[in-house]
Amino acid sequence: MLRSARRVLKDLRERRNIDAYVISLLSIVFAALTLVGDKVSDQFKWAVLLAGVGVLVHQITLPRGEGRLSDRALEDRTGFEQTPLKDRLRSSQEIWMFAPSGVNFLSDENCRAIGGTVLKRHNGIVKMVVLDLEATAALDIATRQLDNGLEYPLQSLGDSIRTTQGMMAAMASWQSPGSRQFKVFRL
Repeated sequence: MLRSARRVLKDLRERRNIDAYVISLLSIVFAALTLVGDKVSDQFKWAVLLAGVGVLVHQITLPRGEGRLSDRALEDRTGFEQTPLKDRLRSSQEIWMFAPSGVNFLSDENCRAIGGTVLKRHNGIVKMVVLDLEATAALDIATRQLDNGLEYPLQSLGDSIRTTQGMMAAMASWQSPGSRQFKVFRL
């Protein structure tokens, strides 16, 4: 931790990554402030979301080899063509996914890869969160962005979420030592 603090101070003195540090700090402060206010479940959700964004932004500033996410992990979907998920999971212990539907991630092949790698380990953890089908306002916004923005849509968001929930239910029933948590995000 001391080494990390020195690196941050050095970065600030040399005026590097200032934007990432400011965003991280603000995200953590606002997350903490939302927890102190009324104990409404929405605030807790936003606090967790903001803290997560803060942590991810902070990860951008870490030098290679200090727990930094590989640059490839932050790419768009084309990065998966160069390094398939199965190859990425060989040494992985945890998978965390937050997606509107996650249907493209939870293909048959990827589910088998997750079951054959992460979930085979006693310390393996899979956590996945998708939109709640009953959160109509959030679904309307996501549908406008994801479905209505395509010239030739192949699947609807609602159907994709139902497919993903079926995959998550199947994975939850597997007899494997790894732990798994499947949730829906409600606003």
